[in-house]
Amino acid sequence: MRDVRTRVPLLVVGGVAAAAGGAIVFGSRRLDSAATWALALAVVAAALLPIARDWRRGQLDLLNLRNAFLGYYVMQFGVWALWILATGDTKFIANLDRWQMPLQRALLCALLGVAAFHLGYSRRLGEKLAAYLPHFPGRWREPRLWLLILILVPLALWSFHIIVVGAGSLGDFVAELTANRTHGIREKGYYLLLAWFGPTVLLLATYAEALETRSKKRYALAGALALLAGGIGFALGYRAFVIFPLLQLACVHHYLRSRIRLRPRYLLALLAVAMVLSVYSVYREVPLERLHAREVVADLQEAEFWRESSVAFLRRFSGIETLALVVERTETHPFGVPSAVTLLTFPIPRALWKEKVTPIGLTYARSFLYDVADAEGASPTLPGELYWNFGLAGVLGGLFFIGVFCKTAYSYLLRRRDKSAVLLYSVALVYVIWMIDAPTTHTAGFLAQLALMSAALTALTLSPLRSRP
Repeated sequence: MRDVRTRVPLLVVGGVAAAAGGAIVFGSRRLDSAATWALALAVVAAALLPIARDWRRGQLDLLNLRNAFLGYYVMQFGVWALWILATGDTKFIANLDRWQMPLQRALLCALLGVAAFHLGYSRRLGEKLAAYLPHFPGRWREPRLWLLILILVPLALWSFHIIVVGAGSLGDFVAELTANRTHGIREKGYYLLLAWFGPTVLLLATYAEALETRSKKRYALAGALALLAGGIGFALGYRAFVIFPLLQLACVHHYLRSRIRLRPRYLLALLAVAMVLSVYSVYREVPLERLHAREVVADLQEAEFWRESSVAFLRRFSGIETLALVVERTETHPFGVPSAVTLLTFPIPRALWKEKVTPIGLTYARSFLYDVADAEGASPTLPGELYWNFGLAGVLGGLFFIGVFCKTAYSYLLRRRDKSAVLLYSVALVYVIWMIDAPTTHTAGFLAQLALMSAALTALTLSPLRSRP
């Protein structure tokens, strides 16, 4: 029965891909447009099919890594494709009619990638691998959490100070947030890890402890750490540094207290967060001296402001365009060399190695975005980087591996079901979403975050050595 459930979506995807591929090769212009729409709809349907099936059966786990990955994948390669086909409003592609063929090839890659992901997730290999993963004990030594706070909070504040002092002061950093959030944190990766993820680790550990002990002091401490982590994220100008700690906090609550379901109060809370972040996204681009409270209040009362901010938020999910650029402009395949070099050299601070290789994101921009006026926010995307390195075989193999990874992490969580496992799982949850934008860069970040979380769990669970009598 399990094999039948796996084969049906794969056969549907294969049939749509074959039909669309024939239209791409032999079709007229009208058939070309129909093929593009069919491929975009097929990407959405193929990704959401297993999620809809679980929901219909009452088995939906919202924070399953598979669901998180596919949800963001659909936004990047399905929803935005439908938007640009319906409105003609593109972000990087200048002429949609001229780019119909590359867009179709990109959608075909995205669709086949979904099929490969489903195939990898459906294998039992992930369940077998989960049994061999190391595990931290679920019981923590209570005084260690306070010691960890006394170490990581000062380190976070000091690291944040080092980052902002490069612009002169916190006021100077915030005054030119657009420039400083991109250029001000370069060559400061370790400081960024401690400033943002250090308080996040403490927040997750404290909230997990509060859920277990029901201590009001723990809840108050978790609230203070949430304000610290969120405040640092807002000050640095990154929405992700605010969104992801909230998502990880929801993950801890979801698996240690009660499951989060699609209920009105959760949807309203999600809408409120989205509105706040939309407003923040607009005004972080405005220099502080030109920001006036009366003008902001007046803007918030205009329907046009909310329409434009919603479109600007949606333009963040433009992965299908960057994938089309990669598919069209890839001439040779480096077979993973740039990605491997980046991963091998990322632990070395640029302060110690001035001639360290160019970040892979800049290499991508120079190779594929040379005629784009405003390339801010562009990234190679997961299927784009795989295609750049290995062609279509790379997309299929890479998405299959990601499917196995998601199944392994989720199986690991289900086997353990304790605080330590949930905290490690929360790191993987952020990774599978973030990596869709820029896999190599965020794999390096994932390894750094996993190392910091593992160090914290070691401190919380390590038993002292006892001397023999």
